Amino acid sequence: MDTTITYDEVAALVGVNILTLEPRPNFERIRMLRRHLERALQCLPCPQSVQHGWKGMVMARELYSLLTNIPFRLPTNPGAAAVYVRAVVTGQPVENTPLSRTEQASIDTLFNRRKHYFLSMQNIERACFTALDASINNAFKVSNDPAIQGWHAGMHVIEIWDQLSNINGQPTPAVMEQNDTTFRGPYSAAKAPEVLFCCIEDCAKIPLLWHNPYTNCQLINSAIRLLLTTGLYTWPFEEWSRFQPPAQTWIALRMMIQQAFQRCLSTPWHCLFSRMPLECWQKKSLMKSLPLLQLKPKSQATNGSHRSYKCAHCGQSACNT
Repeated sequence: MDTTITYDEVAALVGVNILTLEPRPNFERIRMLRRHLERALQCLPCPQSVQHGWKGMVMARELYSLLTNIPFRLPTNPGAAAVYVRAVVTGQPVENTPLSRTEQASIDTLFNRRKHYFLSMQNIERACFTALDASINNAFKVSNDPAIQGWHAGMHVIEIWDQLSNINGQPTPAVMEQNDTTFRGPYSAAKAPEVLFCCIEDCAKIPLLWHNPYTNCQLINSAIRLLLTTGLYTWPFEEWSRFQPPAQTWIALRMMIQQAFQRCLSTPWHCLFSRMPLECWQKKSLMKSLPLLQLKPKSQATNGSHRSYKCAHCGQSACNT
């Protein structure tokens, strides 16, 4: 890093609309507060991940592993001053000649970046610690050192979250049942498929924290079942059935459906019908998704029982009775 992230920068992000765990911490309150910090720290640049920022500092390790295969690691202290020593290559003789100005400048640059990185981590830790300290009653602060009562400055933020989650943040059977109901709940064709994928991924996180995760097949089969009930994605799954089992992954399914949805948005309605082997009732149901499929009313009978629609692309009409 070329600059240090200041304490005030972090506090401004973390402190906005921060949630409280009163009257006592539970699974839902801890989860919402943790998400708040994750969203805030994701806005800060981090050398480890341009996409996820510093959210790995507060995110559960199991959930962060779903985002990337590279675990989040805290930077180490580079020391008080740069050490001007030439790197030694294994198997090569040690060169004892004085360092050139270019080599010294490179060592200075590397040291400064590591120093900025480490100081940024300290400021983020301090801002998060302060925010958490103000959001949680002292009675629920447990140290990782039995000799110390309450949290202490030597605890990392991830250790504080682990302590809170293990003692007060485990999902109850009622939470698990509600989560499973949401996981298998209906999906409306009027919503973009990204909403469905986001919902399923969110539901998959809770069993993972309880060490009883859904399998990859369960996630894929649930998404396929809900998508097929809409009638919009029958023909993409003809292509899906030709994939080899190793290629039928969650990421591949998501990309295929997103591409199919974009084609639905850009293809005239009557052209879509000619490609979809749908029953009459399914076509009528899909007509309710007019805003998504870019159709606009052409005329409406006075009794309200008949409505015709004009294709936004070619001007031809399609009827819904």
